[in-house]
Amino acid sequence: MHQSSPYNSTSVRAIILHADKILVEWLESKGIAFLPGGTVEPGEDLLEALNRELHEEIEGADFTVGRYRGTIGHSWLASNGSNSCLNHFYEVELSPQSNPTARESGRCLTWISLSDPVVQHLQPPSLRARLSESSEGLWDEFDSED
Repeated sequence: MHQSSPYNSTSVRAIILHADKILVEWLESKGIAFLPGGTVEPGEDLLEALNRELHEEIEGADFTVGRYRGTIGHSWLASNGSNSCLNHFYEVELSPQSNPTARESGRCLTWISLSDPVVQHLQPPSLRARLSESSEGLWDEFDSED
């Protein structure tokens, strides 16, 4: 018997660090930032989805998927009602010669420091605190926005 998820969707996200900065996608139209990645399609496993999403979203980068960091469930109110997503996070390393740029219009890839004010727009909200921790444990969180 198939058990359904309590989330509307499942996503995979890449934690890409360089020195003291993290790579984020800035979505200008909504004023939010998020880690590169996206929705897992039916029939895909998490690694397949992450590789596909990174190739679709990032130009000029060679990457290697590393350690799985865990999940953060997120729910929010949208104009069409409530929505929710279970986000899976992986550490990803870019090759030194990479110069990542966004492939999708309306999005901008940028390196930010975790102390940069734009980090307050990073979604999901509990990710902000998790990124500044050096914990080796797996994440397993849920947060919601009103």
